[in-house]
Amino acid sequence: MLLTEIIQIRPVNLQRIVNSIIKQYKRGIIKHQKQLKLNINQNFLTLKDKRMINIYVNRGYFDYFGIIYRIIDKRNGKLLYGFTLDSLKHRWSNYKFFAIKNKYSEYLLPIEEEILKVINMGLNPDRVFIIKPVDICFDYNTLRKREDYWINRHDTRNRKKGYNSNKGGGGGPKILIPMDIVAKYIASGYKATEITELLNKKYNIFVGCRTVSRRINEYWGNRLSAQKKFLKPVLVNLIIKGYSSNDIISTFGSHGRNIIDRLMPKIFDEMSFSEVRAYYLTEIIKKLIIKGLGQKEMAKKLRGFGEKEIYNRIIERWGSLKEARKELWIPIIIKKLRSNWTGKDIFISLGYSESTAISKHNEIMCRLFSGKNTKQARQHFKNLN
Repeated sequence: MLLTEIIQIRPVNLQRIVNSIIKQYKRGIIKHQKQLKLNINQNFLTLKDKRMINIYVNRGYFDYFGIIYRIIDKRNGKLLYGFTLDSLKHRWSNYKFFAIKNKYSEYLLPIEEEILKVINMGLNPDRVFIIKPVDICFDYNTLRKREDYWINRHDTRNRKKGYNSNKGGGGGPKILIPMDIVAKYIASGYKATEITELLNKKYNIFVGCRTVSRRINEYWGNRLSAQKKFLKPVLVNLIIKGYSSNDIISTFGSHGRNIIDRLMPKIFDEMSFSEVRAYYLTEIIKKLIIKGLGQKEMAKKLRGFGEKEIYNRIIERWGSLKEARKELWIPIIIKKLRSNWTGKDIFISLGYSESTAISKHNEIMCRLFSGKNTKQARQHFKNLN
């Protein structure tokens, strides 16, 4: 290979971009939590609050700590209260799993004994028991206190009333997964298995890959949704700065080729890298045309793309810069005419010098609106209202 054929890779500060995305995400969580106007001494929401269910299914937006749940036995109305850091679906699955697994054990919980009885009767436990969220809590102490509160309020340790075997507020320490760090790793292109290893090595958080995957699903719906939320903006950031596919492959290291060839079509609705690049370049060009920039000015501003690529994109999308301006300017000019902007002010806002805007606004308006000068165009569009 000749030296002139060596591909030049532009260095990228990936961590800086990732940190910016995660910082923005965390600001959004703080904003959402502030909107709830929670009392600092009552850091929870109850079922009576109409917002609770919406918050429950949008954990990734509110980053709540855990859930107080209630299980109702439809046969007799008996209750069980508990808390979980996982989803209710997973918690209920665990009850059923351990009921069967420990069916010969003397350590079955009362609720597990009842589940086993229902199964032995040939019934589906999902039809006999109902599990519902009662409180959403934003810290661990509140979670424990609220469990204790509900158990005592309904006296569910009393076998005539419920299936709780402890007073509540107890339990051993739980493994906490810092989801902002998980989000950071997703934005950096890591898979769930790799995230699990990194949590272990860097943070001494010993969890399984299934737990990490499950928590990603609970927070953001599924892995693809999480990648769209965190990895996509990183890729967009790189693309709008003009980085090539080789730059991006190099930036993400061992994940780079997989991100370009396999993940990008999934994240960007079946678009290839070149199609995504063309789309975002078009969007940038639109904004610059509206600001009145010419091709050479665009090239100076968009050094990562180059004048030839910008020119070709304009030709492919509009045919010429003149046609592009016509398509993009006309709706803006009509709106400003209806708002009684002067011809001078309209064209100054579109990048013309003041002297040109004053002397040529009628001439330019005639070219855009089939011979109508500024006054005639204004009257025409006001009559259409």
